[in-house]
Amino acid sequence: MKEGATTVGAVILTVVAAGFAVFTEGVKWDVDLDGEDDSIKDMMKTSAKNAWSTIVGWFKEHEKKYGF
Repeated sequence: MKEGATTVGAVILTVVAAGFAVFTEGVKWDVDLDGEDDSIKDMMKTSAKNAWSTIVGWFKEHEKKYGF
């Protein structure tokens, strides 16, 4: 019985993950007002890049200021 429940659980998680991927790629709107529709996936990529740039900039600024 445990094997059957595990398989059903894995199938459900796979379907949910696939559905979420389709949803995030399919929902689009113009968030940055550049005339192009942006998907949730695109917005997450941009946010991650911006966050990384901020972190790198912080370290570079402190390196200049404190010399480490």
